[in-house]
Amino acid sequence: MSVKRKLPVLERVELKNFTLYQNMRHVDVTVGPGVFCLAGANGMGKSTFLAAVNYGYTGIVPQPDRTFKSVDEYYRFSLPYAADYFDGRVDETDRDSAEVRISFSIDSVHYEVARNFFEPQSLTYLSVKDDQGNPLIDTEGLDGAALHTQYTHRILQDCRLNKFEQFVFLQLFLVTFDERRHLIFWDATVTEPALYLAFGLEAHEASMAGELRRNIERADSLARNAQWQATAARKRLNALGDPADEEQLKDLKRQYDDLCEVSFETSKLFAAARREYDDAELRVAELSAKHTQLRQSYDHAFAHRMQANRTPRLHPVVQSAINSHKCEVCGNEGEQVVRHVEQILESGHCPLCASELVVATNPGAMDELESIDRDLAGLQKDLKDAQVRARRLRSEMDERGRSVEVSSDALMKFEAEHTSALALIADPNISTIARRAAAKTEFDDAVKRRDEQRAKREAFRRELKPLQKKLATAYEDAELRFVPLFRQLAHQFIGLDLDIFLGKTKAEGKAESYNLQLEVQGTRRQTTSELSESQRFFLDIALRMALLQHMSGQHGAGMLIDTPEGSLDISYEKRAGSMFAGFINDGYQIVMTANINASQLLVQLASVCGKDRMKLVRMTEWAPLSEVQAESEDLFDKAFQFIEKALVAANPQLTLFTEV
Repeated sequence: MSVKRKLPVLERVELKNFTLYQNMRHVDVTVGPGVFCLAGANGMGKSTFLAAVNYGYTGIVPQPDRTFKSVDEYYRFSLPYAADYFDGRVDETDRDSAEVRISFSIDSVHYEVARNFFEPQSLTYLSVKDDQGNPLIDTEGLDGAALHTQYTHRILQDCRLNKFEQFVFLQLFLVTFDERRHLIFWDATVTEPALYLAFGLEAHEASMAGELRRNIERADSLARNAQWQATAARKRLNALGDPADEEQLKDLKRQYDDLCEVSFETSKLFAAARREYDDAELRVAELSAKHTQLRQSYDHAFAHRMQANRTPRLHPVVQSAINSHKCEVCGNEGEQVVRHVEQILESGHCPLCASELVVATNPGAMDELESIDRDLAGLQKDLKDAQVRARRLRSEMDERGRSVEVSSDALMKFEAEHTSALALIADPNISTIARRAAAKTEFDDAVKRRDEQRAKREAFRRELKPLQKKLATAYEDAELRFVPLFRQLAHQFIGLDLDIFLGKTKAEGKAESYNLQLEVQGTRRQTTSELSESQRFFLDIALRMALLQHMSGQHGAGMLIDTPEGSLDISYEKRAGSMFAGFINDGYQIVMTANINASQLLVQLASVCGKDRMKLVRMTEWAPLSEVQAESEDLFDKAFQFIEKALVAANPQLTLFTEV
């Protein structure tokens, strides 16, 4: 019997101190079942919202230009990217407190998870409870890393997976259709691991298949490299003449080159860190100088006003006495100090010398003081941010400096141990006999490595074949349910008779893999050149929906979809809305973002789902509109109201409610 996977259904999202949303320092939205649509204008951070949700689930933000090679490698190499992604979206002074908190359920288990945006493998909060609110794990006394470990163990149990990397893969490549527009329909490298998990193989078998495929590709790559080296060595042998028996040079050049490369790269990284730190220090110095100059301007303006008005009320000593109820001259405190100063000022005399005051006017002086004071407040904030950034960069520079020391020490040690051999390698006058011996050794070693890697490759292929056969059998068993799901969703969108088949593909340098092939109007093809890009997007979404429905059964699941409308014409937008609504009507969830425009996709979705199954959140209040957007804000209002009317029309008995 095939294994059904369970996947998360999102319930709530909180973003704390997320600077990108300048008008909403604390975003808190309830998602609920059906459709949750975050509607906004271009550049407001809609895609970032979905990236933050996925970061809450996985600790990963997908790197747009990273090639997918395997489930494990993608997770490992993507971990550092989140810090770069959120760096420009969170102020320097908010780095420690900024976090995402998500609540979601997997079947009857309810999760609440919080992460700092710069600690991907650590949690700031974790709660896992059953339907009755009973805790399912003990988090007492655990630090952030231990909480993350508890979270990964529990979610694998509930999703029926065997490694966290599989959960990350499903969440980022199957559940999410984001701005990467990665089409799994036409990428066999991604399709095959998805098929292993979707069609009910044991999680450890899916993991093993992925590892075997990556091992096949590595062995094949190493065999090709070894063959290239053997060919190069044979060419040198042919050029050097007859062979000779001579003690050969030790092949140390590769090791030495590697050490030199590491030393060079660490030095380059240190130099870059040093430049960045120097720039940050220069920024602090510039802001400090501006602060001092502005402070002097304030003092000068204040003195000028005092000279013009000849009144001591605004003098710092008098202001301090009034505000603190304390005389700065004698130190006495109390209300009598304020009364005495106010009485003397009201009588028109100086509180210190009792001289009569002659009032003059300088109407622009106070405006100048207020302007300078506002500039000082802004400059102090910038200076604080710059100082915090400089301290962080200094720490990073020091760490890279230590890496330079380690790599330099390793290189110096190697050179000391192999002085003679390195001198011989570098000497252009080495004898032909010695050169031929070295080339012959290199050739023999390369041929040996080539044959070893080819043997490994074939052994891995033999191990993979039973798993591929098991996948083919599982697909045949599931075909009666899965294929109709896809046909129905795809036909709702494109209006053509489509079919889908399990097929094989063999890309250059890669192992033979299974993928899904499309049949359009009775013609099977792996490419669909007659379909527009946006049409391919929605067929890919239809495939994901069908896979999610099949793999999760009655447990439900949610999809994350980023601004899907693209460049579809009105008729296809409406059909796409119907396709989405069909997915919702079957008990599944969509969390999506969309531009506020006249898109028929949202209107159709609202008309079918209504207020009870669709929640619309307007994002234009989260951050300032650009000048162009502000000029057209009434158009946003009209488009939004049009969608609201469609929501209410679908359920006229409900009152209008829109979360802002």
